[in-house]
Amino acid sequence: DHDRAHLRNTHFLYARHLESLKMIKEAAEQYEAADAQRNEIPRMLFDDPAALEEYVKKSQNKHLLKWWAQYLESSQDMDAALEYYAAADDTLSLVRVHCYNDTVDKAKALVDSTQDKAAAYHLGRQYEVMGSPPEAIKYYTLAGSFNAAIRLAKEHDMRSEMLSLAMRASPADMIEAAEYCESQPGLLDKAVALYHKGGRVGKALELCFKHNLFQALADIAEDLDTDADPELLQKAADFFVRNGRHGKAVALLVAAKKLEEAVRMCEQHQVTITEELAEKMTLDKDEEGEGNELRNNLLERIADVCASQGSYQLATKKYAQAGNKIKAMKALLKCGDTDKIIFFATRCKQREIYIMAANYLQGLDWRRDQEILNNVVSFYTKAKALDSLATSYESCAQVEIDDYQNYDKAHSALNEALRCLSRTKMKDLREQETLVTSLQQRIMHVKRFCEIKQMVEASPDEVVPAARMLLQEAEVETAVRIGDIYALVIDQLNRREDFAQAYATMQEMRQKLPNVNMAYYINMAVIENVHRALGIPMGRGHGAEQDADEVDDEM
Repeated sequence: DHDRAHLRNTHFLYARHLESLKMIKEAAEQYEAADAQRNEIPRMLFDDPAALEEYVKKSQNKHLLKWWAQYLESSQDMDAALEYYAAADDTLSLVRVHCYNDTVDKAKALVDSTQDKAAAYHLGRQYEVMGSPPEAIKYYTLAGSFNAAIRLAKEHDMRSEMLSLAMRASPADMIEAAEYCESQPGLLDKAVALYHKGGRVGKALELCFKHNLFQALADIAEDLDTDADPELLQKAADFFVRNGRHGKAVALLVAAKKLEEAVRMCEQHQVTITEELAEKMTLDKDEEGEGNELRNNLLERIADVCASQGSYQLATKKYAQAGNKIKAMKALLKCGDTDKIIFFATRCKQREIYIMAANYLQGLDWRRDQEILNNVVSFYTKAKALDSLATSYESCAQVEIDDYQNYDKAHSALNEALRCLSRTKMKDLREQETLVTSLQQRIMHVKRFCEIKQMVEASPDEVVPAARMLLQEAEVETAVRIGDIYALVIDQLNRREDFAQAYATMQEMRQKLPNVNMAYYINMAVIENVHRALGIPMGRGHGAEQDADEVDDEM
């Protein structure tokens, strides 16, 4: 217990002492305690084979079982040797003995069940000796000995098997197989593939150039990157250009860092720039600022090509990376992505960008989405473009009139336009005064029309005279649609059952507005009621009325 470092040596010396006293059993126990039983006990019992075999069986030590099997094999006791090899789980020795005994089927079954590589190799050699190449190749392959399998396949002209094996072999074996394929007719493409996979890319490209192997070269080009030899990349690109394969040439030029040439080729030969290709063409940003001018110029050229190809989102991205926010916004506007346009304008905080975004938003259906109108006002305000904001409000007012006949909202919008126009500082003050005066007059006309419409309920008898007076106002048509005023008069006359006057007003309206569609302004029920009251049949002309001459005759 106090000297464990020398314990095993002590057991060994004690075993030797017991062996000298012929105390075999006790000596064996001490050899085991000294972990020396593998060599010492067989030596000690060698002169007593029966005792030695009994000890080996009892110990179940695989080293001793294998040693005893080898002893029995050397004594030509093959059956007993097989028994002990099996107990030792020594598949290779079992297969070897079965092959020696000419029981190859048993060896085959053993290899198939265990998949032991060493045993498979031995079985492969056995089949080769027996003149069975397919079986030999099978077990060489299972053993991972592709060199031997390829050699045998070449010797017996088994091309398909050889090529399949070569693609799984080591680089050296691939090159050897490629050399063989190069010497055989009809296998050049296979030789190229093997040279490529084996690492001899230059040799593979040389064959492609020499024999115009487009597809093989295309496959190689897919794997070429910035680590490849620039000279090889340029050579491959030139080959593709000569043969009209500009898309492949661009990819190789990018890998060779010939970016300006790649962009120029995309532009001249309509090679589509994908997002992945655009990223590969983009130089890394120099933190120190050196070389950024070259980077930005290249980015703008990429963006220009993308825009010409209709890839506006990608163009926007590249313009933005180049720092050209104006061009980026122009490209983004062509995309029509409203959310991105609003986001970009908000992030850029530039006057021109605000105005461009507001101009775009103004053309959308802002009436259905209040947020759009809010952004229009916000962007024009931030850009301090009050004249543009005033124009926007005027456009809103016109939409309210033309599409919805909502003169109250139009009146509010025109007042906002006047407020903006009064606050702006135009270079030509006289022009500004003219615009303000014109706008005030329009507001006055719209306001008066709104008041007349309110009289329908409060003072119905005053509606027709007031409306006719409004019709006489100078330039009233710039603010209020003439058809809407006539429609109000006709509707009121219909309510008063003054049908003759209502019909006469319809005729007056047609003279004032040639080719007018009456039903666009006047409710169809009112038109039908007037015709029915006067006994005038409905015609097929504009506004569902008869020809004017025919109507006059009937009147």
